[in-house]
Amino acid sequence: MPRMVRARFEDPESSLPPGKAQQPGDASSLPAPLLQHPAVGGSIVLVAAAGMQMVVWLVGLRLPTPRPVPPSSLVAHGLLYDLIGEALAGHGMEATEVTSILFVANLLLAMLSGIAWYGIGRLGLGPKWGLWVGLFWVVHPSFSFLANQADQLNAMIALVAAAWCVLLWWRRSRRAGAAVLLGLLAALILTIGPQSLIFLAIALLAMLFSTRGANGGRAAGAFVALTAFLVGTTLLAAAVALPRLSRALTESPDKNEVTPSHSQSPPAWPHTACRLAAGVPQPQDALRLRMVLRFFLIRDRLLDDLTRITARIDADLWSTLDDASGSHIADAAVIASPLGTASRPPAARFLIEQCRVAPAQTLAWLGERMWKSVYATRHRRVHYPFILLQFLWSIPAFWGLWIAVRYRPWRWLALTGGLFSCCQWVLVAVADPLARNLVPVGGFVVLFALVGITDVYERFFGRRLTAPAPASRPARLKRIQRNLNGGTGD
Repeated sequence: MPRMVRARFEDPESSLPPGKAQQPGDASSLPAPLLQHPAVGGSIVLVAAAGMQMVVWLVGLRLPTPRPVPPSSLVAHGLLYDLIGEALAGHGMEATEVTSILFVANLLLAMLSGIAWYGIGRLGLGPKWGLWVGLFWVVHPSFSFLANQADQLNAMIALVAAAWCVLLWWRRSRRAGAAVLLGLLAALILTIGPQSLIFLAIALLAMLFSTRGANGGRAAGAFVALTAFLVGTTLLAAAVALPRLSRALTESPDKNEVTPSHSQSPPAWPHTACRLAAGVPQPQDALRLRMVLRFFLIRDRLLDDLTRITARIDADLWSTLDDASGSHIADAAVIASPLGTASRPPAARFLIEQCRVAPAQTLAWLGERMWKSVYATRHRRVHYPFILLQFLWSIPAFWGLWIAVRYRPWRWLALTGGLFSCCQWVLVAVADPLARNLVPVGGFVVLFALVGITDVYERFFGRRLTAPAPASRPARLKRIQRNLNGGTGD
């Protein structure tokens, strides 16, 4: 466990004033311990993650493992996984082979999330914290058992952690490359779940209000990150559409195909383009016509994907609202969607209307589901052990969050990380109140719980975790520096 935080020795935000040179006897000039080296710490975290996954796998062989159920589309719609599965199946792979490949990829991504949380602890709190945050994250039971199921939620866990690590890297370095990588990661997360938009909004505001180090580059970093997000989204959309465009162009036209109409399906577009282009006398005009019609084909394919995802999210949200629980929202959902009728308003509009009509009942319904999402699992036999586990981590996490908010060098991470965790909590409570859906932000619980536990430990011995460093250097550090200098004095 990290010892007392010394603003001069451990604080990631501490820096010498401009123009002040570092003295030979300063503690920061001493060689860092081996365990604080990023390569060593990252390797230890990876080994611990692999060992924990082997333990979970052995436990799963001896216990009845239920069939994994994919999360709600509002939590992780998994468009990227559908496209990868289609691409692998298009190369002649069997369904079992595709499932095995995705399982291994998801498991590796989940294990690599330990490296990302190691970086978050190191960049956000200090070098001594990174190893502890990474180790406690990879051995946490909720993460370990979820990682072993290896579904699309694993990619969300890894990419969200990587995006936060890059955001902290940008805050320390103010490099344009970090802002570009941040935008590209946000675009990649968007192909798995809608949390990307929440993260991007929080990240842009955090970049604009970041005062760490030099104040320059805040607006430029936010602009670069937003531009990279838009460019990355465009490139991913093109990558999604272009492979299917070539397959559509090789399809043979329907024998009964007649004059093209506005309502014909997208696969008829290529053959319509061929017929129209054949009737154009000038070759350059025919080429332009083909390009325009292919553009409309790509647009239609992307709109179809967007419509399919939106419909899936709306259907999943309606199924969780109309759960026959007897709550005010469930009763209102039955009235809004009577049995035997297909017409009903969008679920998001229904929730907004309920917030306006009955705000107290809606807040009570949301609070009940937020509480349920802390401990609920799909199998009730593990409810009570999981409640105990969650309380063991959540209570010190709230105290650690309070300590971090009050400590200025950690305040930025505490506010932004806490805000994103609250947004994810509300989203999970509305969409699918299960504890497994909170795992993408579970690393923040581990991080702040370690802060809270360490603070209580220091207070037990009459010290303070965030106490400032003493003005004079300790005698032990002076002796170490003297030995390194060959016995010479200061």
